[in-house]
Amino acid sequence: MIFWIASYPKSGNTWIRALISSYFYSTDGVFEEKIISKIGQFPEKRHFVNFDYDQNITTDTAKFWIKAQEKINLDKKLKFFKTHNAFGSVNNNPFTDANNSIGAIYVV
Repeated sequence: MIFWIASYPKSGNTWIRALISSYFYSTDGVFEEKIISKIGQFPEKRHFVNFDYDQNITTDTAKFWIKAQEKINLDKKLKFFKTHNAFGSVNNNPFTDANNSIGAIYVV
């Protein structure tokens, strides 16, 4: 399942990711810069590799947001993702749903 860290750019997202990565991905709770990379970003181009979309239309991946998250969740492990997207829809395509998300921190 995906746990979202959502925010406006420059609002503290990196700080929250540093705290979470220290807690979940270090053996002693001490932050090391390399562990923050364990919290990826969504959406990224790599999440849509096997989907047929128009790369010239910025919002075209929206129709595959749910399918991409289903693919990410196949291993049934907890994953954290940073995003600047809202919990809403683009062209009637929801950003996420309860089947793919376990929770979120929204940094304001």
